[in-house]
Amino acid sequence: AGRKTTWEEVERQLKGGTVYFNTAGSLWPTLGALCRLTSHAFGLPSNVNVYVTPPGVTTSVPPHTDKQDVLAFQSAGAKRWRV
Repeated sequence: AGRKTTWEEVERQLKGGTVYFNTAGSLWPTLGALCRLTSHAFGLPSNVNVYVTPPGVTTSVPPHTDKQDVLAFQSAGAKRWRV
């Protein structure tokens, strides 16, 4: 197994913008359980990506189109979403 990322490393990287964790379900057991429950409920594969954006940053990722269906959940702060 690889070395775990520390919160101090994340804080340093946030000075440059958004930090993201693709396939976060493989990093955090609770998110892994959410993926399994979602896959079971919908009969489709699921994945969780986590984006951490520092205050004051207005764009975390440039405008784009995803090839898959996306459910976005914002847990804190404020951001203007265009869908």
